[in-house]
Parts: sequence; C-alpha cells; structure tokens
Amino acid sequence: MVAQRKGNTISKAIIHLIICIIIYGCDSPTTKTIVTLHNITPASIEDAIQGSVEPHIKYSITESDVIFFAPQKDIQDTLDLLRFLDTGPALYQLQFKPVNKNHYTTHPSPNTLTLLEGQFVYYSQKSKKNRYKIKRRNKQQSLLTIETQGKNSAQNQFILMNHNQWLEIQPATYNKK
Repeated sequence: MVAQRKGNTISKAIIHLIICIIIYGCDSPTTKTIVTLHNITPASIEDAIQGSVEPHIKYSITESDVIFFAPQKDIQDTLDLLRFLDTGPALYQLQFKPVNKNHYTTHPSPNTLTLLEGQFVYYSQKSKKNRYKIKRRNKQQSLLTIETQGKNSAQNQFILMNHNQWLEIQPATYNKK
C-alpha cells in the first residue's frame, strides 16, 4: 500500500489561490459613471468638464460619451453642468397683435412666428425686412434680437425675456434724422 503525502493538497490550494489572485486582480474595483451627450459633443466642452471636475478624478472622452472613473456622488456638480449644457434648441413662439384694434393695413403682419433657438427667421413687408433671432442666456431668461432694415434705415432691438412670462413690447422706432 502507498501512502499519500499531505503536502500535495496544501500546495494545490496555494496554487489555486495564486491563480485566483492573478485572474481577479488585487486592485479594488473602479466605479465608472458614463454620461451620454445627445446635443453637443464632449470635445466641444472639454474645458468646462476639466474645470468642474476635481483634479484627482480621471475621465475619458469618446465620440458622444464622457466616462468618469468615480461614483456619481463625487461628480454630482459636473453631472448637473453636463445636463444643463446638453439641452437641445428650444422653440419659441412670438404672437403679434396690432397696437390698437382699429389698426388696418394692406400688408398684415403674421399672427405668430415660431423661432428655433440660435437661428434667424426672416419676415419681409413691402418697405422693410425683419430678422428675428433668440438665444437662451441662462435657465430663466432668453435674449430676443430683432433687426429691421428699411430703405433708409436699420434698427436693432434687444429684448431680455423671462421664461414662462408674457411680455408686451413695442417695436423700436428711430428718428430718420
């Protein structure tokens, strides 16, 4: 009869332990937070990302994603910034009405104009051309630019509008002299 050696089973256990350590690694797992941007590219706002994230937090940029090697709670301010910057263009609707109810003209103004944020909308009347553009300034306000060009004059009007509030304005008029 042949006796088995007890050392053989201990060495097998140590070998299995070493293999497990090699396969699974010794490092603690890294938490990743992936943010997918839909309206802007991460490369276009890389300076803003770099300025808002802590220096010890690493990140990587792909075509449409920003990968942070940190848990969400450590980068919450940066996530809020990205959510704000990645908003699509907004639609605005301008409604026009005459100055008084007895105002009649042969060339009526449109009742409404729909503006896409950041793009010009043109409206021509017989003696002048109007160009409207709106741009978001912050979460609560937008800036409306109205450019009017006539035969002998040009005017620019800038109107700061609060969101979710009606605003009644009069068109700007300049003396031709």
